[in-house]
Amino acid sequence: MTKNFYIHGRPFYANRQKKVRWRRRLVGMVAFLALAVIGLIIYDILKNRNFATPPVSREVHKQIGSEQTYGTDYFQFTDNTDVWKLGKNTKPGSIYYFLRYHQDTLEHSLTVYINQTPIPLYLAVPRVLPLTIVSGNEFNISHVSDPCGTTYKQGKLHRVQEVSLGGTSMLCDPDASQYDVVFGQIGGNYNLDLTRKDGSKNRYVIIYKNLKADPNSNVVEHIAKTFKAL
Repeated sequence: MTKNFYIHGRPFYANRQKKVRWRRRLVGMVAFLALAVIGLIIYDILKNRNFATPPVSREVHKQIGSEQTYGTDYFQFTDNTDVWKLGKNTKPGSIYYFLRYHQDTLEHSLTVYINQTPIPLYLAVPRVLPLTIVSGNEFNISHVSDPCGTTYKQGKLHRVQEVSLGGTSMLCDPDASQYDVVFGQIGGNYNLDLTRKDGSKNRYVIIYKNLKADPNSNVVEHIAKTFKAL
């Protein structure tokens, strides 16, 4: 049997037990409220996940004769195959990734940046496709250049830097072995200012990659010939 000690006529031990019980109840209530708030936050996230704001741009895919047209609200291009897909990392109105597979193997990719210039890690490539802008929204192209590493003088340090090739400036990765190509305006560089159908001007940076074992320029030059800002 627990004995109470009295101080000034009041039971000391009983008062201490009451305080302990009160503190435990307070801690329990705080923990319960915290869990309830966390639960409501998780519920709200899950409830709204499937009702996100729809993208400001949509993919376009249509066939005209033997040509397939691909694009978004910002641009279109054509190819003679129906295997280009819009990549899952696309950010509408910002970055578009178009991918072309053979069975399950990625063979070609086209990346289009809208109103932004990618960091050097993504912008530096070994080749450039010189072109001029016609009608404000289309291209008159030359041919894909030789690797830009050929412009480096013998003994010069092979570092990533701006070089002039084919009448345009590019960010050169002299030791890259992949068949990567940036579109470059003759008399300018990779920042392509194009006029959309609503009259607004937007800046496009376009990079193509051929991942096949025997790459050539056929696909990228066809894309460039048919590319059009919308």
